[in-house]
Amino acid sequence: MAQELSRVLPPRPAADIAATTPAEVKRVEDFTGISDANRFQLIQVLLDQTWVGPYDEAALERLWDGLDEAGLIRFTAAHPGLWRDCVDRGAELTELRVYRAIQNRFREDVTALARHYLSGNETLVHHELDALGPGEVRPGPQQTSRISAVQQVAASVARLQHAQEAARQARVGWRIGDGGEVDADWTGRQVKYQVPFQPGAPPPLTVEPEDLPYGDVLVYRIKPYEELNRRHAEASEQIGRLVGANPVLFGLARERSSAATGAFVTESDPARARKLVTEPLRKVLADIAATRTALGGDLDPLDLTPLHQQLYRGQAAVGGSTWTEGFRHQVAVDTVAEHAVHRALVRQLLQAGEQLVFAIALVTGPVLALLLVGLGTAAAGWQALDSYREAQAATAAEGTAVRPGTELVDPGSAEFARMTAEADAVAFALAVLALGATAAAAWAARPGVLSPHEQLRARFKQEGLYTAPVGQLFAEADPAIMAAVERTLDLPAAQRAPRLDALVRWARSRPPVPLNLEEGTVFGRGGTGSVAEVRGRPDLASKFGAGRASNEARAMVELELAGIPTVYVAEGRTATGAPRLILRRIDGVGSKEIIGRLSSPAADPELARVNAQYVTERTIADLENIHRKLSEVPMNVGDFQFIIRKSDGAVFVNDPVAITLGRPPSPKIRDIINRFRRVLRLRREGQAP
Repeated sequence: MAQELSRVLPPRPAADIAATTPAEVKRVEDFTGISDANRFQLIQVLLDQTWVGPYDEAALERLWDGLDEAGLIRFTAAHPGLWRDCVDRGAELTELRVYRAIQNRFREDVTALARHYLSGNETLVHHELDALGPGEVRPGPQQTSRISAVQQVAASVARLQHAQEAARQARVGWRIGDGGEVDADWTGRQVKYQVPFQPGAPPPLTVEPEDLPYGDVLVYRIKPYEELNRRHAEASEQIGRLVGANPVLFGLARERSSAATGAFVTESDPARARKLVTEPLRKVLADIAATRTALGGDLDPLDLTPLHQQLYRGQAAVGGSTWTEGFRHQVAVDTVAEHAVHRALVRQLLQAGEQLVFAIALVTGPVLALLLVGLGTAAAGWQALDSYREAQAATAAEGTAVRPGTELVDPGSAEFARMTAEADAVAFALAVLALGATAAAAWAARPGVLSPHEQLRARFKQEGLYTAPVGQLFAEADPAIMAAVERTLDLPAAQRAPRLDALVRWARSRPPVPLNLEEGTVFGRGGTGSVAEVRGRPDLASKFGAGRASNEARAMVELELAGIPTVYVAEGRTATGAPRLILRRIDGVGSKEIIGRLSSPAADPELARVNAQYVTERTIADLENIHRKLSEVPMNVGDFQFIIRKSDGAVFVNDPVAITLGRPPSPKIRDIINRFRRVLRLRREGQAP
């Protein structure tokens, strides 16, 4: 604008800039070389107007454009707020050449810092790979010793990862959603869902919406989000400390899988162990290369927020104190604040492979990337970064800063003992919060780092609960049954053996299940999926889950343990490997085909009258027995429904929408029982129900 409008105004020599009116100031084309005091006075002449028009804006732009970078820094420091006042009155100062030059240098410094870290990390990874030897040569004594030392550290990392995995299974609040998410029949109906813990993402609701039905089958006790998030961040920090002192573990740590880390820990063959720890490191090298390419193309340096913070603090290897304060700092902050074009790209990179976060990992310990990935959001990430910097300073003071050539922490040293003790304490604290004290004790006491299934087996052996019949349950490994087995550890010691005995008795009472199901004709649809025949087994049915099937299976096992008959048999697979629920095929009618829902009558009144003939005294007795047992546990069944066997009126619960342990049965269940009492009474009196 300044150049365009200046063509209209005649030039005026700099010596005549003793202007006292806006018109006189606007006639000047070039303000280069005037004193700061004169420049300030001329700017004030323009700003003191009620309305600053286009020619005034152009003059303001020329006044500022007459400064070089050093002059601009000096002038803005002497007159804080003046730049902003001019911008607010319409001057397009961010388009000035000197301003653009500062922006470009900030981008260049961010890019240079990113490349510096990439190169340093690349060197570090190559150093770690070289120290373990080439893959085609069997590890020698020194390399074997190094691998063994790393495995000891990795055991603590695996425990921390496992605790974080447990935390992500905890429920921390509620959300309101559409029932169609889990059941097509409920589309358009509002239901409440429990929200699993996600680091840095608080739940929408912390108070349960009492007036809405459950969308989940199993309803868990709510854990406090804030405390869980804090503990999770502490675990991330501890992982960072351990990996910072043992960078060979970075590849495994960033996968965030206790199973992968545990497999390395328990591998006794040095060559295979080396492969398990080096393959993830080679993926890191590939990500470094991808990030280096992206820095020259799709990856905008204005997206690398952690690097900006390092430059602002003067803690970066490039940039010096250029960006710590003053006008340059404000230009950088404003430039980043205005930038939003590539935010979606950054999220994609993080999700695709975390190449970006590795780009910002410090050479003195690639922990920053772990923290940001582990915490999931920038706000939580910065809190962890502050904590990490304190930890990094302490670690450096003790001579354990990570750099190429740094030796591993000696597993026999006091430092190693301190680090692992702190890590294990943090892991256990997180596990207590996520799993409960009893389950956490079982988790912490497991020998070594095993798969979750083997960890559970080891704990049962330690507690003296692993009998031959219980071993058969472990061998079958039915997911719903194993969930019931694991929940046994949450009970007082006196209740564990009776629960396991009941589980074994029920498991033995089930009909045998074919190894591979061969499905026949679809003959019905339950609340969570279609139901088909099992060829060659008229006593069984196969149910295709529509989202809730696995939880439905767990709920029915809990009902069976309470002495309440259900249709559940096992979780199986078809010949193609597709998961299915295997159910008892009952020759009966559904409860809703007789009374409908509490809020609405049966869809087919004539069919309901026909089906009423199957309601017997046995039906009422079974329902009363179910209500009594639900009250004893206590336990509530959401959307209580069942099948009535035609031959004798026996009741089998099916399609449980929600099981809430620790809560008495809803009054709605009593209403359902009373409706069936009325059906039986009217039928006996010869009246239509």
